[in-house]
Amino acid sequence: MRLMPDSAAPGAVTRRRVSWRGWRLGYPRRLGHRRRTWLAAAAAAVAVGVTLVAVRSAGQSATPPAAAASGVPEYYVALSPVPELGFFSSAAVAVVGDTFTGRRVATVAAPRGWGFGSVTAAGDDRTFVLVVEPRSSSQQPVVTRWYLLRLTPGAAHPATLRQLPIPPQSLFATAFTAVVSPDGSMLAIASETEPPVTGLRVYSTVTGALLNTWSESPSELRAIQTLGPVSWTSGGRQLTFQTIAAGTGTAVVRLLPAGDPGHDLLADSRAVFSFPAGLTSPHNCVDGFLVAGNGKTVVCGSAVQAGEPAGDTGSRACPAYARPFTTSVRQFSAVTGKLTGMLYQAGVACQMEGDLGLFWSNDAGTAVLGYLGHSPAGQSGSPQLTVGRFGLFTGGEFTPLPAPLESDQGYPSTTAW
Repeated sequence: MRLMPDSAAPGAVTRRRVSWRGWRLGYPRRLGHRRRTWLAAAAAAVAVGVTLVAVRSAGQSATPPAAAASGVPEYYVALSPVPELGFFSSAAVAVVGDTFTGRRVATVAAPRGWGFGSVTAAGDDRTFVLVVEPRSSSQQPVVTRWYLLRLTPGAAHPATLRQLPIPPQSLFATAFTAVVSPDGSMLAIASETEPPVTGLRVYSTVTGALLNTWSESPSELRAIQTLGPVSWTSGGRQLTFQTIAAGTGTAVVRLLPAGDPGHDLLADSRAVFSFPAGLTSPHNCVDGFLVAGNGKTVVCGSAVQAGEPAGDTGSRACPAYARPFTTSVRQFSAVTGKLTGMLYQAGVACQMEGDLGLFWSNDAGTAVLGYLGHSPAGQSGSPQLTVGRFGLFTGGEFTPLPAPLESDQGYPSTTAW
């Protein structure tokens, strides 16, 4: 399914209705986001299956002032949709795209017989780490490898790919996430092993050495029902992750010093922010959250069911599967847990949980790349469609940008900035 412009809203996209619950309250195993610092580690790279795609100057739109001022990365890497294999399968190619024009800069083929499972970005807008897996959609543990993708725009080989020395591991393809540190020197891997134990490990991308590992202690076993999105903060000195304790319905964002000598995932970390994992509170984050690179700000996607009808054109009745929601992007202090600001607030529209997706935040938590959708009021229940836009939330405004690749499930593909 391709991105299609909406006649009433240039640049809009139409997608099939899907559930985004795994992106909000679970961890986005197939999503990476960026922190902006310079890459410290360097190594020789060997080009593997890279095809340059010409970028035309004609027709390119200028960088929106709000995006330029917010430090939005110029490039992203998105994984191609894989409708023939299913959502949890690996992709045959990765696409390097221009954030502001939407044009493809390069297409990178996965090693023969393998595919790309997920991607994460370092902070220099030139360095990405890709998870490489078999092309099948097995629900059993699969051999997983790690590759470094390095961009050199304008060079004869604009993108190079090489395998990292981190040892291959047998992991459940749908139950782990990997994020590279801002300087590209470390890779954090959060996973669930068999028998089920939640763990977090940090490896050197230069030597492949295991630098540290944390897991649930025997007394905490299965206390963590969900280990949520992992990210690096404070210039790579700390890691953040989300837990949802079994039976509580409350999500907790925790901060863990990356150099901590301990090995207990909960005892060595501290809770910095919590929110209800449901729609009962206006301070929920059911539509996702990001911890800003400064480690002090949590950006929260909140959906609150409204009492008044949606203000869409045409009939004011929402489709059977949607409800009137007020959606907003809020800022919270990771120190006090209190609301500190509002990046954007939408009017009442026909929505479901997940019609707002947060993909990237700048270091200060004052700008966010994301997707905002709604269901046209009065439409029939089949097909279930959502009309929405990708763009930048900042300063109370939404600035539309060209949408990245669309996945086979109808929402923006696995993408890292």
